[in-house]
Amino acid sequence: MKPSVRITSLLVIVVGVILAIALWPRPADKPAAAEPTSVLSSPAHTLPPEEIFRRAFWRQPAVDDRILHGERRETLAETGKSVARWQWFLALRPSRELLRSLRNPETFGLLPVKTGGPIRHWPVEPQPAPAWFPAIESAFDFEVLQSPESGLTVLYNPKKNLLFATDSGSGFAAPVR
Repeated sequence: MKPSVRITSLLVIVVGVILAIALWPRPADKPAAAEPTSVLSSPAHTLPPEEIFRRAFWRQPAVDDRILHGERRETLAETGKSVARWQWFLALRPSRELLRSLRNPETFGLLPVKTGGPIRHWPVEPQPAPAWFPAIESAFDFEVLQSPESGLTVLYNPKKNLLFATDSGSGFAAPVR
């Protein structure tokens, strides 16, 4: 092999290595992963408590169901087009019909949980509950019902006819707009 061919080959290899190093993606060149955004970051995305009730219990509130508070949180996936996580909270004075339905294990699959004992955690990492929602870990005055297959948890105080319910899970539904 002639020296000029060797030098040319070596020069091509060196230039190729330099180009590869120069074009190799560095951490600063990578697009930053989009942080999940909460739909609740804008008041335009909030839902009325009656709609949260409907989505939670798959029915319209009865005339005797008195909704006191409701909050639904949705975290969008990185694409911003689907829900990655959702969570809702309700406080109400339930009708007898709703209580009967919630206590029937065939309707929602809810089973009694011993109060004062450990209550199973939600399937996704929940955010802190609203200030009006009781601490689940200290629900001594409540009848507690929970689904063994989902995060649906119901706390009912029969003396005050006061019901708190919450659930959380992963996506599927389109974001609330």
